[in-house]
Amino acid sequence: MASLQARRVGSKAELLVESLQAEDVVDEERDVDALDAAQQAQLRNQLHTLRDEEARLSSQIDELYDGVFRGLEVSAPAAAAAAEAAESESEAEAEAAELEVLRFDSMTEGRFAELGRQRPPAAAALMAAAEVAAGPERWRSFQSQFTPLTSQATN
Repeated sequence: MASLQARRVGSKAELLVESLQAEDVVDEERDVDALDAAQQAQLRNQLHTLRDEEARLSSQIDELYDGVFRGLEVSAPAAAAAAEAAESESEAEAEAAELEVLRFDSMTEGRFAELGRQRPPAAAALMAAAEVAAGPERWRSFQSQFTPLTSQATN
């Protein structure tokens, strides 16, 4: 209570200084809020730009995959037989596994990655078939276009 009375007794100059300091704090907070709003808007714009760039790169990569792998047919161990052979880890069983013909009417990077995770022999067969079907020059072109696009997409 004594400090409250002492504050009241303070000079008009002290009260004015305290008042101005309080206003400065409020003004600084407004400036920070305004800066935060401007930064947030800038960050939202950057995020939007980056998402657009990611979509553009993904689309280009998918077009490359589709151009190289579309329409190819490969023989690969049937999914169930491949799983059984993988569990037994026997090369003889893996070689004797029932084969099925897979045709790829379209291909994307995601679909190829999924094929590689689920059925590595089928992905390997598809890669080999694509390299043969494309020929050396077109295959190198695919690789030279694909590499920088994936590098940009991951950066």
